[in-house]
Amino acid sequence: MLAALITCHGVVSDACAQVGITRTQYYAYYKTDANFKEAADDTEKAAIDFTKSKLFKNIEAEKEASIFFHLKCKGGFIEKHSVDMTHIGLPQKMVIGGQEIDFS
Repeated sequence: MLAALITCHGVVSDACAQVGITRTQYYAYYKTDANFKEAADDTEKAAIDFTKSKLFKNIEAEKEASIFFHLKCKGGFIEKHSVDMTHIGLPQKMVIGGQEIDFS
């Protein structure tokens, strides 16, 4: 089962299908065998490392989406949007809930 988890990058459903057990059987074993639980948890950490390695390959290939993703997640980068509405003619009066509001 652990080999299947590694092959499937920690995706439990895929690993269970590969070895022919149900997710219920997997989690019953996971909850009752501390050594298995620790090893299974390690496969999840390996999957995260694998994903990070792919992210950095994309960054090295100058893929902007990956660069922005990394900056937002790890670099404290916050994307800000502003909308200039000064060119829009706003109404001088509106009726909201039956009341007329004067914006002038």
